[in-house]
Amino acid sequence: MKKLTIKANYTDISTAVQQMEEVLKGWKVTPDERTKSILLLEETLVKIADSTTDEDRILLIARKNYRKVSFEVKYKGKQIELSKVNDTDMNLLGEEYGEEAEAVIRDMILRASKDYLSIKYSKGVNTINITVHKNEKVMIYDTIIAICLAFISGIVIRNTLPTDVVNTISTWGYSSLYTIFIRSIQMVLAPMIFFSLASCIANLTDLSSLGRTVVKVLSCYMLTTFIAILVCFGIDYILQPGVGIDITLPQASSKEITVEETSVLHTLLNMVPHNFVGAFANNDIIQVLILGIVVGIAIGETGKYCATLREAIDSIDALVQIVLKYIMRLMPIAVFGAVGSMTCTLDVNCMQTVGIWVLVVVLGFFVMQVLYMLMVLLFTGLNPVPFLKKFINAQITSLGTGSSCATMPVTMECCRKCGISPRLFNFSIPLGTTINMDGFAVLLTITGLFLAELYGIHMDATVMTTFIFTVMLLSIAAPPVPGVSMACIVIVLNAIGVPLEVSTLIVGAIPFFDILTTANNIVGDGTVTLIVAKSENMFDKEQYYAE
Repeated sequence: MKKLTIKANYTDISTAVQQMEEVLKGWKVTPDERTKSILLLEETLVKIADSTTDEDRILLIARKNYRKVSFEVKYKGKQIELSKVNDTDMNLLGEEYGEEAEAVIRDMILRASKDYLSIKYSKGVNTINITVHKNEKVMIYDTIIAICLAFISGIVIRNTLPTDVVNTISTWGYSSLYTIFIRSIQMVLAPMIFFSLASCIANLTDLSSLGRTVVKVLSCYMLTTFIAILVCFGIDYILQPGVGIDITLPQASSKEITVEETSVLHTLLNMVPHNFVGAFANNDIIQVLILGIVVGIAIGETGKYCATLREAIDSIDALVQIVLKYIMRLMPIAVFGAVGSMTCTLDVNCMQTVGIWVLVVVLGFFVMQVLYMLMVLLFTGLNPVPFLKKFINAQITSLGTGSSCATMPVTMECCRKCGISPRLFNFSIPLGTTINMDGFAVLLTITGLFLAELYGIHMDATVMTTFIFTVMLLSIAAPPVPGVSMACIVIVLNAIGVPLEVSTLIVGAIPFFDILTTANNIVGDGTVTLIVAKSENMFDKEQYYAE
């Protein structure tokens, strides 16, 4: 940290700015970030000097930590405001007014940099914060710290306290933290998908191309999910991980359970909302998605009200994204709760069996990652390495959220960096988070086959067909939020005749796969979006290869 106290005169300001620039050089801040932040600092200090006397004091602090590099400017006096530049002010720029024109330009610079600059006024003190550099990996650092703390505390609690106390701490302590986070995400899940999709479609000017694009996106999503299932069947056929394992399995108390939700007719009918409000109240993502598409198309047909409605939809979409950003700040706390709960409740006597299952699932994820890269190479002719590098941020973010929807803003930003047109990814990514869950399909398929082998259940062609159809259906219809994996595994086990009680064997490790399935899902969404973008001329090759 570097701290300076200067007088509010131009000589001291010039000297202070030079010193702070040297500090940034010493901290190895990039030239672009250094130039931008020094310009903002100088304009901020000059604006303060214009409203004070030369003897007033300004406190200037430069801070650096693993999260970010920033400047903080404090001074006691009247409140600073970023003046609104009006038409009269703009006219000054074309006249010989010197200082007045400079003031207008200064205000324009500060207002244009509001994403990097914040001003607070409290008890007669102005505090101006200027962000120089943000560490994009800060979320993964916080997540790793949370995981380590959760493991340590969970092991200590498990080995030092009675079982009843451990269960109470796990339920009322750890699990509650994770549940609060998940419910917070679910709170904005439906509005985020609805307004994001409606905003995208409402702003499309060429609706005639929407049908072809949607068909391509849907076809590719279905294809990658089917490939994921076939890959898992191949891995299981070669390795047979559940064969020959001798452990005491839970006894089945009931084998047949009626699950109406898995019927084709019920699923198709349930895609059509009963009413507009009900889809949001029930958090039915498929229905919300359909409403978003319908409303987006309808806005384009509203005549003179079209622009007003588009602006309203865009504004609410931006508001929802801001709410989500604040929720995401709780992510490390949620990871602490999820991992701590798992550490307290995992059955150590079955660690070897669970370990085999975990390794096979991870292998399935890895094989799918390789296949995605091959798809990029074969269907677009592009080098897949830049694509993989630019999607690292989305995968890192998903490590803590366990939700494709919560990671959606980051995924869209990765698509933009890949040179994909917003006109496509603003539609395909929200759609993919709902109906394209390749990682989820990998988890369901390998888990179902593994547990069936443990019980020695033979699956003939009919059972396999039912199994594949069920996994495909769940990959489309299951809401893309953490916690749904266990419920869907129970549905799969019921469909192939595996006793539901065996799910207790793997439930402790399921939280880990929320993050891995999400990471896989995100790359699958990006792969399909890139392939369709290349085929539809919605792609910038120079941006794709840019560093």
